[in-house]
Amino acid sequence: MAIQILNGASPEVATTTAIYAWWNNVAACLILIPLISISTFILLKGKTILKHMKYAIGIYKLLDVAFSVLFVLACPIFVAVETSDGFEGLMIVNAGVSMPAVLTMTLLMFSIVLLTQQIFSSPTIYFIRYLQICRRGVHPSHAVIIIIINLFFLSLSSGVLCYSSYPVIDDVINLSGIAVSYVGHETSFLVLSVDKTATSISAYVSSITYVSILLVAVVAMIFFYFKINSKMNSNLNMSENLKKMQKQANQILTISY
Repeated sequence: MAIQILNGASPEVATTTAIYAWWNNVAACLILIPLISISTFILLKGKTILKHMKYAIGIYKLLDVAFSVLFVLACPIFVAVETSDGFEGLMIVNAGVSMPAVLTMTLLMFSIVLLTQQIFSSPTIYFIRYLQICRRGVHPSHAVIIIIINLFFLSLSSGVLCYSSYPVIDDVINLSGIAVSYVGHETSFLVLSVDKTATSISAYVSSITYVSILLVAVVAMIFFYFKINSKMNSNLNMSENLKKMQKQANQILTISY
């Protein structure tokens, strides 16, 4: 007996949704890249920004640009799925530019990785500011620790998510129609579900990691925010002008997160 999809948008609505999502990503990319470039240029030219901070800002701004471009090329769309045989899951459909299957899957996975990387950007820069203002500055060992922690949690979250959601043959047979309804042609997709027996543990690990890093990132930023402000307020040698600039920098980082 054929498996039926119990929920989801009609082909017309799905196609319209994909088109609007793609053009929204294009518009965001065209707006964000110039803004990122200008803000990065201004920040890197600032005399009050230390060298280590400039490197960190430059790297994370490049990742922001790559993230914007990948969301145009891959345009991942998240679709809740329920079938007549009791399967429930989340599909991530590549609704971007039509390319060979291997390339569309690769770009889709990288877009998820860079989407996850956005969680780490502001907390990492906040941590560097904390080291500069509240400790004795940034040292090579700090850079190594930051990179290791970032890669570890990035692998445990987006890496495990991509592994556990990689479609098996049954997924391709039963769910390809949903992906096609969004883009009008064969495209790549990921399927995340605890109902996939082979990868159910991985799905749980990925989900728990995402929740954990979001909570830790928020708590860390709150801690760094108050520590930095407290240190600046107690520093009698720092001018009021510089204090105001540093507080504005903290606010920008918090808002951007």
